[in-house]
Order: sequence, then structure tokens, then C-alpha cells
Amino acid sequence: MTRMIMVAALAALFACENAADETTTPQPDPTPSPTTLQEDKMNESEAVQYAMDYRARIENNLDRYKQTTLPLANAREQVTQKWAKMDVYRDGDAIVRIKTYPHEGISTRTEEFYFENGGLVLAFIEDEGTGATGKKEGRMGKTYIFSNGTFVTERNNTGEAEITEPETDAQRLLQEAKEYLELAQ
Repeated sequence: MTRMIMVAALAALFACENAADETTTPQPDPTPSPTTLQEDKMNESEAVQYAMDYRARIENNLDRYKQTTLPLANAREQVTQKWAKMDVYRDGDAIVRIKTYPHEGISTRTEEFYFENGGLVLAFIEDEGTGATGKKEGRMGKTYIFSNGTFVTERNNTGEAEITEPETDAQRLLQEAKEYLELAQ
């Protein structure tokens, strides 16, 4: 009899421990939570959609951000040859957008960089960008999408044939973005 009581007590204890494990083990939430490109790797279509939506949010609220214009005379020579100045847009202390402008009379090409949590999300190169303020629908250019510091894809709606590999351009843009962030600090 004592043996049956001990077996029953052990069985009850074992069942209680299993029940406790089931109630204390967090179960994954079936509803996806919002994410950022910096937190998770996304597949290409998710990364493109996220980056385009992020850019649209920034562009639609440019007047909300503090804008400063910095001359690029003190940048390295390769940058000063191409660019005269850059506009830096901040949300508090965080830089969310940088747009570079060429020297007057040389070009109308601009480059825009969109940042989240200090990481590059999107770069946009526009051949006729000096007159554009904010995102105008139908602007022609090349869009480079990044996720966690890694190039994801390029969208070229210029109609021009590619003369360089998108990955090469993307690496140059990543380096430029890093340099511009340092200059803007």
C-alpha cells in the first residue's frame, strides 16, 4: 500500500511539473509583430516593401524633421569633387535622411540616403534631383535597398542600361552613407 501511495505521489508530482512547464513556457505569438529592417532579415519583396514604405513616411513628413545643410568642403577629395553640400534630416538625435547636392552648373544629380537606427535602409540616385523637394511620384532614378547592412536589390527605372554591377554601386553607397553619417555627427 505504501508503495502505491509513493507511486501515486510521484506520478502526481511529475504531472504537476509537466503542467507547470506548459504554463511557464512562453508560446510564440501567432500574430506577427511590426519589425524593422535592422531587427530581422526579410526576404527581398518584404525588404523592398518595407524600405519603400519607410521612405514614403520620411518624405511625407519632411517638415517634421530638423534640417541642416552642411558644406562638404572638408570631406575627402573624391566626395568634394562630386558634391557641394548635403542636407541632413534628424528626428531628435537620429539622422533619418541625407541628400547630397552637386556643384552648381556641373550636374543635377542627387543622392538620397534613408537611415533607421543608424543603418542604411534605402539609397536613391536621381539624375534630375536638384529641383525636387521630397518624393515626387514618378521620379526617375535608381533605388538601392539594404537590410542589416547588406545590399538586397536595385530598382532601376531610368531606362538606361546598367554599365556597372548593382552590387558595386551598392558597396560604394554603403561607404558613402557611413562617411556622411560621420560628417553629420
